[in-house]
Amino acid sequence: MYMSTENKLFQQFHDEGYVVFKNALNADLLNKLNQQCEQLTDLYMEKYSNIVSCSSRSLRETKDFKLLDFFNNNRNYCPRANRKDIDLDVIKNLFYETRFYSFAKKVLSSEDELVLFQEYSIRSVVPHSFSENITGWHQDASDKNPDLEMVIFWAPISGAETGGLKIIPKSHRLGVVEHSDTPPFYHVKNAILDNYLDGEISLELEPGDCVMFHHHMFHTARANLSNKIRWSIDFRYQTLSQFERKRVGLIL
Repeated sequence: MYMSTENKLFQQFHDEGYVVFKNALNADLLNKLNQQCEQLTDLYMEKYSNIVSCSSRSLRETKDFKLLDFFNNNRNYCPRANRKDIDLDVIKNLFYETRFYSFAKKVLSSEDELVLFQEYSIRSVVPHSFSENITGWHQDASDKNPDLEMVIFWAPISGAETGGLKIIPKSHRLGVVEHSDTPPFYHVKNAILDNYLDGEISLELEPGDCVMFHHHMFHTARANLSNKIRWSIDFRYQTLSQFERKRVGLIL
């Protein structure tokens, strides 16, 4: 029986909990994301200029060199995620990209328009030698809000050599599981996680690729073992009706 590409992707999402879109972001979108990263770098430099210093050479270099030089000996100030300084038009361009938006609507079985959930960011993760703060395995749903329904969008702005995501396919079928608040990160309890780690995979994504996954999916950040910054963007689709019930999010 013939199945359209869209239906195949939907079936994969239903079965595995995620779908990868290769070469899905065009050059214009990628250029705007890189411009946003440059702007965030300048903001970081300005914000911390009275606390730490960098070499004069750094000011003439790329955004990656600036941040690496700037935070090399000042790890406590290493930025991880930025939300309040993001140009929302950058998010909006991706959020309403037809291919992603229509896919999220199908997954959420929604006749309503979709709304941006309150957690969205452009993240900058310095090499692991500078920062050991790697997120633990977790779900974007939580036992505190078990009725939330979301589709997560994540895309790299840097190359795959800077790390990325690890996921455990089919873990979304477990529903919301217990998490631990043990520092440094909120994470799936080890007694649960240990039963599923054999199924983990690493997503090798390059700029232009993206992944959309179920909010119950077990996932974690990979260590950045390169000598570059890992830049990425993430946001979450939710339905308008959920937004009206919860009042958490943003109508773009």
